Amino acid sequence: MTTRDIRRQRIFLRTLESEFLKAGFYPPITVTALAIVLFSAVASAYLTYMAWARPDAAAGLTPFSAYQFALPAEQVGFALLGALVLYMDETVMVRTLLAVPNRGRLLATKVAVSAALSAGISALSVSAAYGASIAVLAVLGCGASADVGGFVRVGSLVAWWAALSVLVTLLSVLVRKSMPVLVVSLAMMLALSPVLRSLTAAAAWLPDQLALCLYQVSPSEGSIGMPTAAVGLALWLVAAYAGARASLARLSV
Repeated sequence: MTTRDIRRQRIFLRTLESEFLKAGFYPPITVTALAIVLFSAVASAYLTYMAWARPDAAAGLTPFSAYQFALPAEQVGFALLGALVLYMDETVMVRTLLAVPNRGRLLATKVAVSAALSAGISALSVSAAYGASIAVLAVLGCGASADVGGFVRVGSLVAWWAALSVLVTLLSVLVRKSMPVLVVSLAMMLALSPVLRSLTAAAAWLPDQLALCLYQVSPSEGSIGMPTAAVGLALWLVAAYAGARASLARLSV
């Protein structure tokens, strides 16, 4: 490694450290993280208890797997997290670009922060959900039961959360505004994508619809399937990264 390479590496690491410090001390990110973890624990405990207390009305849920069904709703929090990674810099973007004139390096640090935050928070969220479920089962006198399919589903959810956070960050950089991207993302996930899916088969390739395929341990006949869905999400990320980098390159200071 040459002296120039070492210098570039140190500059990147200092930039990355600065971005992590900003994110760590940014109150909206802290509140979002706490809300995600708290929701995960409370919703998982509630669903576990209700699946045990009212099995006839549980719609197929068992006390041992009910916590998994609280997790998909948390994608709203991870979309917000991805938007906040850019939002904290929107009002001082010119100052940020002056401090980090290398646009590619700045984008890489934003992506790294978004991915690392979502990975760390998702680990806490899943741990809180599983811990709350185990605690409720222990109080009810039920033993825990291993569910390999459930672990695969949870792992897929964690991968989707990280991809979603990074995708929202990249799209926010692309259009240079985070809140419009967040609003559109939430609208798509909560309402528009299912409607579009009913109108055209092409909507199956929207990111949130691809993510649904990741949750299906045994995909139904005619569905895209987990490997193809993972490739589709990767292509979305690559395209968003290319667009975000081009947008930053055209931004004048």
